[in-house]
Amino acid sequence: MEIYAHTGGPVNTNGYLVVDERSRQAVAIDAPQGAAQTFLSRAERDNVQVIRLVLTHGHWDHIMDALFFRRAFECPIAIHPADAPMLQIPQTELFGLPFSVPPFEADEELTEGETIDLGDLSLKVFHTSAHSPGGVCLYDAGHAVLFAGDTLFAGSYGRLDLPGADAAAMAASLTRLSQLPPETTVYSGHGPSTTLSAELEWMRDFHAGR
Repeated sequence: MEIYAHTGGPVNTNGYLVVDERSRQAVAIDAPQGAAQTFLSRAERDNVQVIRLVLTHGHWDHIMDALFFRRAFECPIAIHPADAPMLQIPQTELFGLPFSVPPFEADEELTEGETIDLGDLSLKVFHTSAHSPGGVCLYDAGHAVLFAGDTLFAGSYGRLDLPGADAAAMAASLTRLSQLPPETTVYSGHGPSTTLSAELEWMRDFHAGR
């Protein structure tokens, strides 16, 4: 597994290009501003075929480059159906943005328990509704890697004061993630990578407080 990160946009959002070394196929995870060009350059340099863009949820900062991805790579865009409607409305209405993010429709739905298989990679979809109704994480057990979107950060979790967020669902999602192997590396939607072992204490405290 090769993982390349891009951080961009007004709130420093992370996107990832996850490459299977054997097949040279890749999945992009989230599309912050500037990610499409960064990953296009990487794909052309390393002869990588990007076959899908997966959106961990539908918030504006994670989808800014989604249409650029679709044009550049001619790949489908996938999202959980609970967040799909969010893509189709001007997000200025939801978040009071001083700029627009063009609405669009996803091509595919992500469902709980399905896997995205690329050569030696197998990314399992966890539906972790909390920060948004259709939030997902992607977990590769063979490589002990979790792409957590805005569910889990180093030392924190996704905001719960946004439309559709749910504190009880966050507690349940964090409990679920805490049961993964502690050596799992976590790549989040914002901030640095971490490990589950480094986060377990506060994750369990969060659940205990609910």
